[in-house]
Amino acid sequence: SRNSPTCLRWRTSRKVSTSCCQPSEIAFLNPTSASCTGSFTRKNRGRQKTAHQTITDKNANLTASAPVAKPKEPHEIAEIKWVNPEEIKKMFTTNFDAKVKKELGYFARVSHALRQLSHSRIGLIGYLSMGMYTGAFDHLSIRKNLGPEIDQVDQYVLIKKIEEIKSAKVEELKKKAQKEWDIGRAVTDQDLEITLKMYLALKNLAEEFKWSALTIKCQYELSKYYKHTPCVPLSMLADEIPCSCEGDIPLIVTQLMMHYLSNQTVSYGDTHTIEGDKVVLGACGYAPFSLGEGRPKVDKTTVLYEGLANCTVYKEGKVTLARLSYTKNRGYKMHIATGQAHKPEPFREVGLSLIHISEPTR
Repeated sequence: SRNSPTCLRWRTSRKVSTSCCQPSEIAFLNPTSASCTGSFTRKNRGRQKTAHQTITDKNANLTASAPVAKPKEPHEIAEIKWVNPEEIKKMFTTNFDAKVKKELGYFARVSHALRQLSHSRIGLIGYLSMGMYTGAFDHLSIRKNLGPEIDQVDQYVLIKKIEEIKSAKVEELKKKAQKEWDIGRAVTDQDLEITLKMYLALKNLAEEFKWSALTIKCQYELSKYYKHTPCVPLSMLADEIPCSCEGDIPLIVTQLMMHYLSNQTVSYGDTHTIEGDKVVLGACGYAPFSLGEGRPKVDKTTVLYEGLANCTVYKEGKVTLARLSYTKNRGYKMHIATGQAHKPEPFREVGLSLIHISEPTR
C-alpha cells in the first residue's frame, strides 16, 4: 500500500547484485514508472539470523531493537528496518548510480509482488466455463508455487446478495450512471438497477471474503438463465480490484501479478484474430471503465444471452500482454509481449457492437 510504511531499507558491506524483471501483463495494462515499494527476504542457508532488526511498522511482528546475532560474513545484511516511503531519501548516504537505482526498483517491485501474492485470496464465483480447458487449474499447485488461495462460491450466493439489496441503495449510483455514461435506447431502468445491484453485491462479496481479485462464470447461468450478465459490474469493479470472467484462474493470477508489479488497473481480452504482427483482443462486454476512451458506452446484448455490455473502445497507447500457462509436466510458463494499442477496424461480435451503440437517450 502506498499509504503505509512498506518500503525497506537494508545495509550491506559490499555491492549488491540483483536480477531484474520488466513489469508485464492476455491480461494487459499501461505500464508507468511507479514509485517502488516492496519487501525483502534474506535466506541464510541454515545459519543464524543475522543483523540488526528494527521494525517500525505498527503492524509488524518483529519489535526487537537489539541485534539478534552478529554478522558472521562481511556480505551479510547488517540492518533491516521498515520506514515510510517519504523517509527513504533521507537515509541514503551515497548517490545511487542510475543503473543501480533502476535495478533496485525492479527488485523492489518483484519482491513486493511475491509477498503480496503469498497473502492473496482470489474469489472464484462458479467454476470453469464452456469447456475452456486452458482455464483449468491445480489448486494446490497454485497455492504452493505461486501463492494465492482460491476461494470458490457458487453463483447463487451472488444472486441472493443481489436480491437482498434494496432499490434505494443504488439510486445514487443510477443517477451517476445516467449522467456519466452513454446508455443505449434499449436499456431499461430495471436493467440498469439490477446491473448496479450486481456491482454492489460483487463488491460486498470481495470485502466479506477479503478477495484480492475475482473471476466469475457468466455463461450460461447468469447470461441465459438469470438474464443479466456481469460485464458492466466487472467493468466498474475492475478499477478497484483485478476482475475477469469465465472462471479462468491462470488468467486472473496473471492479472493479479501485473497489478502488484504496476499498481495499475489490469484488463483482459479474448484473442479474436491474429494478422501478421497485429492481434485483435476484446471481451464480449467487459473493459475497465478507466481504460476506455471517452465516456463509458453501455448497451444491451441482443443474441444468445441477455444483459448489459460495456461497448467502450480501449484507449490507444503502450500495453504489455501476458498469459500464465502450464508446461507439459504441469510446471508454469508465461508468454509476455509488448506493443501499441490502436483502435480496431469496426467489427461486430455475436450479440453486440464493440464499436457503435444505439443512440443514447439518457
